[in-house]
Amino acid sequence: MGKILFKNSGERGRWGEQEAAKFLRKKGWTLLAAGYRTRHGELDLICEHRGTVIIVEVKTRSAYDFARGIDAVSPHKINRMKAAALAYLASRSDDRPVRFDVIEVLAGDYRDEPPKEITHHENVYTDFGA
Repeated sequence: MGKILFKNSGERGRWGEQEAAKFLRKKGWTLLAAGYRTRHGELDLICEHRGTVIIVEVKTRSAYDFARGIDAVSPHKINRMKAAALAYLASRSDDRPVRFDVIEVLAGDYRDEPPKEITHHENVYTDFGA
């Protein structure tokens, strides 16, 4: 059986989110939700580690020729993520500390191969107050 190519960027992105979740579980983190949707937007991964809720934006790239994934997280995107995170927390009456991380996943051409690289940027944004 030959290698299986990604069909499109959406499939590559979902694969990247799954790989990021595996990566975080190996670090001992608990996955609370994946693909959580609010009217403000989607939160890729919501995790818990050492009493902190961590909102994780996953950026999957096939190459870093043009820009790193973290460079695609604009102030506008952060504001949308903050609003979505606050909605998530309010729906659960959760008052734990919150932070925002970004994980970059560098994928190859095939979905049955492991990531070429995973880079975890912690504490990208921490001001989740009202």
